[in-house]
Order: sequence, then structure tokens, then C-alpha cells
Amino acid sequence: MDILFYLLLLENAVSTVTVSVIAPFFPPMAESKGISTETVGLVLAANPIGAFLASIVLARFLNRVLYS
Repeated sequence: MDILFYLLLLENAVSTVTVSVIAPFFPPMAESKGISTETVGLVLAANPIGAFLASIVLARFLNRVLYS
């Protein structure tokens, strides 16, 4: 059970790093290709929204797996 916790921590760190790395470079590149600023904002906002929704599903799944 402890290894699962550490794997989730590692996944969270890797996910955060990837979003942090792309955030400064994506908007200028996307705008140079003709993508609107609003669309760039939606793309960057999709990650935290998706993470929030996935955390709800993952929490229910882990409760079933760990406490059944």
C-alpha cells in the first residue's frame, strides 16, 4: 500500500513538471500558428480541470481497492 502512495506522488510531480515546462513556450508558439488567445487559455486550463475530475474518479477507485 505504501508503494502505491509513492507512485501517486511521483506521478503528480511528473505531471506538474510537464505542465510547468510547457506553459511559457506554448502560448507564443500557438499564437504564431494562428490559434487565438482564448483557445490557448482553454488548452492550458484543461489540465487542472481534468486533474480535478480525475481525482474524484481515482479517489473512489482507490477507496474500493484499498478498503474492500
